[in-house]
Amino acid sequence: MIIAGNRKHFYYYDLDSNKLEKIPGIQGLGLFSSTQKNQDGFSSLAHLFVPQDSSNQDYFAFAAGDSGAAAVLSQKSKKLAFELKMSSSSCLSVGFGSKNRIYTVGDQAEIYVWDARHTAKCIAKVGDEGSFNTTHLAVSADGS
Repeated sequence: MIIAGNRKHFYYYDLDSNKLEKIPGIQGLGLFSSTQKNQDGFSSLAHLFVPQDSSNQDYFAFAAGDSGAAAVLSQKSKKLAFELKMSSSSCLSVGFGSKNRIYTVGDQAEIYVWDARHTAKCIAKVGDEGSFNTTHLAVSADGS
């Protein structure tokens, strides 16, 4: 279980061993300063996203909001696996699909499609006609 909120740290609770571990920040981006954002805008870990089907992915993610970044962490190591950087918008939501696809969306009506197998390469940008200030994204288990 991953427990996160409007803090610079998060908790990982192992149900099998009944142990709670405090993770001091996103390891690999550098630890958070208590007074300022780090260079990628992760001042809060309130925007946590996990795969719908945890057997499908080894990842979970935090969205940074206005900086357009998302930090994707490994569930095993709880450290940064890679960072996704949207070019022209904020990153408000992250969705995990099949075939190692990760989707991000922000307030500019563009959905970014990433391939996690190839160092998080952006493989497509899909315009969402009529959308304005998207705040959440959900992806079906089969990625449709």
